[in-house]
Amino acid sequence: SRIIGRTRNSVVLPDGSRHWPLVGFSRFRDVAPIRQFQLVQHAIDDIEVRFTLDRELYSGEQSALSTIIQQALGHPFPLRYTCSSAPLPRSAGGKFEEFISKVA
Repeated sequence: SRIIGRTRNSVVLPDGSRHWPLVGFSRFRDVAPIRQFQLVQHAIDDIEVRFTLDRELYSGEQSALSTIIQQALGHPFPLRYTCSSAPLPRSAGGKFEEFISKVA
């Protein structure tokens, strides 16, 4: 798949169809002390989950979060996690997006 910029808030499924992620991300804080999050779809089968939190995720928390995310995205995508205590960066224009797709 080609990567040519981003389409805001639209997840691309393996069959090529697109849809908006469903509500569910608000449930993150019920599972772990997440201060900020962002999902980035780098490729059809590559979704990075970026979290800002004050400690590492426990394995049970990561498993529960994966279930919530996969339900919200509408597909059991493989997920990779990047956790940091630093705030997630904003775009050059100062905007923060919770979901970014870099899949054309």
